[in-house]
Amino acid sequence: LSAAMADSKVLISDAVMPESGVSGMAACMDIMMLNTGGKERTRKDFEYVLGEVGLKLDEIYFAQSNFGWAVVEASLK
Repeated sequence: LSAAMADSKVLISDAVMPESGVSGMAACMDIMMLNTGGKERTRKDFEYVLGEVGLKLDEIYFAQSNFGWAVVEASLK
């Protein structure tokens, strides 16, 4: 993985939920994801998942919306 990614970035387009105080629409999205076996993630969740594969979370760029849509940027540890 490290040789293939030397100076590369991984960009993930997904919703990033706050630790608490989500909007009603975001809560509905989370329930819909649970029905299909998915899960909405918080920053801590993304840090954990990325860390498990040798990546670190560099930045989260949030869109101007109510849904928590964002681009998560990660690189090698």
